[in-house]
Amino acid sequence: MKNRISSIWPGIVLLLAAIFVSCKDDWDSHFDRSENLPDENLWEIIRSEASLASFVKVVEATGYDSLLTSTQTYTVWAPVNDALSGIDMNDKEELLRIVNNHIARYSNSTAMPVDESVVMLNGKRLMYASDGTLTFGSATLLQKDRLASNGILHTVSEVIPYSYNLYEYAQTHSDYSELYDFISSFNEKVVSEELSTSLEIVYIDYNPLLESIYGIGYVQDEDSTYTMLLPDNGAWDKAYEQIAPYFKAPTHNGQEYADSLQKVQASLAIVNSLVYRKLVEEPFAQYDSLVSTTGTVTHNVPSLFAGTTFIKGSNGNIYTTSALNYEPLDTWNPEIVIECEDEDGRTVNGSSTAFVRTVSVGDNFTDVSNNSYLEVTGSDQASVSFQIPNILSGKYEVYVDFVPPIVDGEEFETERAQVEFELEYMNTNGRTKTSDGKRATVTGTEKVRATAFTGVTMPVANYYDNLWWSETSHTAADAKVTTTLTVYAEKTSKNVAKFRIDKIRFVPVN
Repeated sequence: MKNRISSIWPGIVLLLAAIFVSCKDDWDSHFDRSENLPDENLWEIIRSEASLASFVKVVEATGYDSLLTSTQTYTVWAPVNDALSGIDMNDKEELLRIVNNHIARYSNSTAMPVDESVVMLNGKRLMYASDGTLTFGSATLLQKDRLASNGILHTVSEVIPYSYNLYEYAQTHSDYSELYDFISSFNEKVVSEELSTSLEIVYIDYNPLLESIYGIGYVQDEDSTYTMLLPDNGAWDKAYEQIAPYFKAPTHNGQEYADSLQKVQASLAIVNSLVYRKLVEEPFAQYDSLVSTTGTVTHNVPSLFAGTTFIKGSNGNIYTTSALNYEPLDTWNPEIVIECEDEDGRTVNGSSTAFVRTVSVGDNFTDVSNNSYLEVTGSDQASVSFQIPNILSGKYEVYVDFVPPIVDGEEFETERAQVEFELEYMNTNGRTKTSDGKRATVTGTEKVRATAFTGVTMPVANYYDNLWWSETSHTAADAKVTTTLTVYAEKTSKNVAKFRIDKIRFVPVN
């Protein structure tokens, strides 16, 4: 169920604020409810002050005047007229940012501890500070602690500086519009089961990319903490130009569909390594590696952050960059490894039999990945096929590791098998293409790393991205793998129909 709220339009904010009618407001001990409070509410007091006339216009333009006339308790830090002289009254989003950054729930007097933060309506946390001059969010207080029937009013000399969260920064700075346009293209309205009632259906904004399981994380959430690389438009275009050729899609469903799929998957490949769940800070050499929120692992951290510019966001660290220093093998084009003992995607062919074997310390041969391998045997031919997922449209070196026969005892040292390879994959027209690989001989006491294919080119990608997996209607059975490597050995006067296969590696040639 899509139950994470990315953002709620202002009307819902007002509705939610009104819902808290039964909540008991926690006034600061500095202000006792036994005092005689003024009859005027916050809005009436603000409107009566000539020095706050510009703020009155901003509040009215956003519809938040009804909030300040309610019986709920709020604190307002109202900028004086001069502070708002350059505001564009036609920029509704900017006006909302200002209002939500100057109002908080409950009473927040200057008597509260300076190290205690105040949660504003936009979720951002601000604090009082005093270094000879009392400030709030770095804005100087001109008047403080004026009581109203429903809260407290302070006036400030300037607009409180707005600290963008990671998503907002890309949203509001045109240099990063390519990144923002791609992420926001997945915005949709969904029904909120939590907020909807039998009388009213409430819709909320939802974006699967701004999730933690299949997306890049809650980078729009003030309660989360991340580090994010923000490529400018030039960096985005350069990365796309490099990556897009590796995500070519077959054209049997139409060229338009193929182009659209290629664009989405190449763009996701860029986005997938932008966000990290920790606060990454200099010196970058302190990190052996970093794992992105989508699971990609970067091993050369100083190189990844080289040439970036640091900006402190409200929910983490932002590093803007004019070049994405991705290492393809770490990020968008990793090596594909198949552990042959794994049953998923494996088919034993014909009358062959296959058994998983294990090795342990003291055995004749122990250089085996995960201490397990697959033994395949046949009367005339031993044959097994492996599905190769997440293939991209590029070149690969294909290596297959075999365990030598001595693993079964010294008497098997001279056993000999000649293994062959066949690769099936999809062509650009959606039809299957077959290529034969090199042969390799497995015998003796040493591991055999066979080079099955050298520089084999995959015409199209066979790749299922995280957004595809995020759809609840999709299952593993729906992910059709179109690339298959078959390994086989035939019985002859010199060779046995038997081999012990450990691991398959598809290594990209970038």
